[in-house]
Amino acid sequence: MDNLQWCTSQENMAHCINQNRRNTCKGEKHRDAKVTENQVLAIRRLYKINPKFNRAEIARKVGLYDSGINRIITNKSWKHLL
Repeated sequence: MDNLQWCTSQENMAHCINQNRRNTCKGEKHRDAKVTENQVLAIRRLYKINPKFNRAEIARKVGLYDSGINRIITNKSWKHLL
């Protein structure tokens, strides 16, 4: 057990970053992605054209919750597509 040491989660994350072991998959490449980049861009365009569009209906069509659509619109998720 010489390869183990006690550290905080912050220290552990810093170590991962220094060792290039952090998973940096974004967008469609991320294993939990439910929408494509084209869908994200379409959702944002739709909102820009009509800010009162039905988020719940769009969410059902793409397989997300309303909150997921809101996070896309407000750029809290899929930030790399600004």
